[in-house]
Amino acid sequence: MSVKYVAVIPARKGSKRIIKKNIKSFLNKPLIEHTFIFAKNSNLFDEIICSTNDEEVIKIADRNNIKVRIRPDELCTDQSGDVEIFQDVLEHCIDEENRANIIFVFLRPTSPFRKKDELEKCIQILCENDFSSVRSVIRVEGVHHPYWMFNQEENGLATPAISNVDLSKFYQSQLLPDTFRLTGTYDIFYSKNLVESQTLYGSKMAISEISFESSVDIDTPIDFKFAEFLGSESVQK
Repeated sequence: MSVKYVAVIPARKGSKRIIKKNIKSFLNKPLIEHTFIFAKNSNLFDEIICSTNDEEVIKIADRNNIKVRIRPDELCTDQSGDVEIFQDVLEHCIDEENRANIIFVFLRPTSPFRKKDELEKCIQILCENDFSSVRSVIRVEGVHHPYWMFNQEENGLATPAISNVDLSKFYQSQLLPDTFRLTGTYDIFYSKNLVESQTLYGSKMAISEISFESSVDIDTPIDFKFAEFLGSESVQK
């Protein structure tokens, strides 16, 4: 039985930092519509599913011919986890005979600057190696590197966030070892992870580096303004 590629776009109602974030106008479209359009135009998916409890998101999905899974109330709280959302999609949106042969692509609606070639690279890494998942990352540099981070004790004393590191050897950013952080732009994994380990990513997670622009994730009002600026600059070019 051949593998099916299924994109899942989760969009719970009730964002707190940016009110109605998923449907807020971004570069002349609701923010989530950028992800719908990317998923459709990529021509990489056998199925695209939006998991949501938001009536406005459902309307936007319908006009883009995106399948909707109306998320049950118990999966719409602040404590609801991604694993439960994908298990719900797997159970209710995928035919039982196909559930073991799915490659899920997790597309969050807060990443509006995706690139098809980056996603294709992530999928290729997963399919050509013995990995259980592939997640997108960007390189951590300079003052954001964990070697240059500290915890603070109750008395105010600073202690290294990474123990047993001799900072005298890493006094310049060029000397810091390569380190990467997750972006949430593309997360690709096998459906069998949900069954075998009750996780999305399994025990053999790989990473794939992407561009800074693609890594932009909108979580706060400042993120939103920055993304609008970045998008408008790209259009002008």
